[in-house]
Amino acid sequence: SIRSDFSLDITPWWNSRQLLYYGYSHSNQLNKENDVHLNNGGRFYASMNNHFDINKTKTIQGEVNFWYDSKYQANLYQFEKSYALDLSIHFKTIFKGLNFSMMVFDVFNTSPRTVSSQVNNVEHDFKAYTSNRNVRLSLSYNFGNEKISARDRSFGNEEIRSRSN
Repeated sequence: SIRSDFSLDITPWWNSRQLLYYGYSHSNQLNKENDVHLNNGGRFYASMNNHFDINKTKTIQGEVNFWYDSKYQANLYQFEKSYALDLSIHFKTIFKGLNFSMMVFDVFNTSPRTVSSQVNNVEHDFKAYTSNRNVRLSLSYNFGNEKISARDRSFGNEEIRSRSN
């Protein structure tokens, strides 16, 4: 399989992260008692996650995310393509540390996929219908002091550590 993951700062207010994946599945039948139709083939997956600062103070931020999973074959199964668009908006309120978010997942309800297989010359089809389409409202509060900085610390016996390098 091959995987590539990279980020782009397109503008000062727009960051985009992409993922590309390609894999190949090959199966062999060890038990010949059943007439099983094995599937071999490649799979392509891609996703793009976009983060936006909607205003200059960065108190309103949004995301537009999309993923695509190609039609592919693996072992006993053939999977139809699947994809989804997710949208979200995040607000930092006037009360320090209090945040509100609204997210909509699988906007067009395109992530469920049909899966099929063939065993003993009988075709099996089913729809893998997961509940990916939903809306989430979130209210969060961050406790603590944001001005605390981390310090570098040395641990262990420095003489022993320097010999191990």
